[in-house]
Amino acid sequence: MTFYGNQLRLIALAAKNIFHARAKWMSGSIVLALLLVSAPARGQGLDEQYLQIYSVIEQADTLSEGGKTELARAKYQEAQTALLKFKRDHPTWNVKTVSFRLNYLNERIVALSPKPVAPPPSVHAPEKKSEPKPVAKPAAPPALALVKLLEAGAEPRKAFRLQPKVGEKQTAVMTIKMASGIGVGDAAVTMTPAPAMQMTVSAQPKGVTAEGDINCDLVIEEISVLEEAGSNPQTVAALKTLFGNMKGIQIACTKTARGLIKKSEVIIPPGTDPMTRQALEQMKDSIVNVEFHLPAEAIGPGAKWEVRQKLKSQGMTIDETTTNELVSVAGDILTLKSSVAQSAALPKSPGTAATQGKVDPGKLTGTGSGTMTIDLAKLLPTQATMDGHAEIAMGARGGAQKLPTTIKSDTNIRLEAK
Repeated sequence: MTFYGNQLRLIALAAKNIFHARAKWMSGSIVLALLLVSAPARGQGLDEQYLQIYSVIEQADTLSEGGKTELARAKYQEAQTALLKFKRDHPTWNVKTVSFRLNYLNERIVALSPKPVAPPPSVHAPEKKSEPKPVAKPAAPPALALVKLLEAGAEPRKAFRLQPKVGEKQTAVMTIKMASGIGVGDAAVTMTPAPAMQMTVSAQPKGVTAEGDINCDLVIEEISVLEEAGSNPQTVAALKTLFGNMKGIQIACTKTARGLIKKSEVIIPPGTDPMTRQALEQMKDSIVNVEFHLPAEAIGPGAKWEVRQKLKSQGMTIDETTTNELVSVAGDILTLKSSVAQSAALPKSPGTAATQGKVDPGKLTGTGSGTMTIDLAKLLPTQATMDGHAEIAMGARGGAQKLPTTIKSDTNIRLEAK
């Protein structure tokens, strides 16, 4: 069960920007981390202007990692133009940071630019034998999770596979609640609840390939912010604005009959603003990862299996291990319980002028546990719960002073079929 997995990934994205944005609030949830990384909407101070440009760089990095070279280069150029204008307008603002980012943008644009074509040889020049050109290999598909059976369980045993009916629509409601906090130096981490998010998602099988893979469409039918006592009105308003553009968004994906995601692509309408576009890409991972992995072997009640995978995002690799147990079987209805352990090294950051460009490497850890009920005739679980905790330990240096920083997040996720 991996729908908890994106919590840690999104906390990392937020943490990468903590010294750039000087953020007064931080969130490890699917909702608020998106806002911090993709949609700073609390005014137009210099930090916020810079963070918006940095958001474009993050988009370009994501496109580059996905092999979309031309789109990535265009995004890098967009960020370069914006950052050069920012530098002209504010020449004394965090000079080292701006210089570092401009150098990075130039390197990425050069690396992704088409190589110049050599002119044809002169008619008077001696003919040269052409060297055989290396054949470009197609980009490797994303690696599937490694599933290892630990215990086969009791008899009778069966190799369970998904068998959804093509064209039959399934709808489920996901509710996400979280609390997060930051501690700097010797200060204790005070956890602050964030507005809850509720999302209605539909899944519809479109067809089955010759290999038995299932092509399907996922659609965000509804998405809303649940106002609760003590919620920050400014945060709630910003979230509502962001989510207002996501209703009706479609995600095309392919998964195996054992539940492993092979590919996914969000269908973004033309004219979507960059802020919403990046938020949708992150939201896609959160929706698609409402998944489960079944072992290849025949299993029965009490069976245990391990799922290992590396989640790559924004230059960071998250090692995730999920241990599943088959609690019960009733026909095609399976009940599982799971535990998750994650770890990752935070990518290096240049920091800001205030930290003199020195930010100690950070480490992320995460744990989670939950239950899930699966109907093999459906693409989504019919019921699922997960409670997770994620934590980042990192530090920045201002001269000789070291500022250790801890970011914590607790998340509760509930999914129910309608």
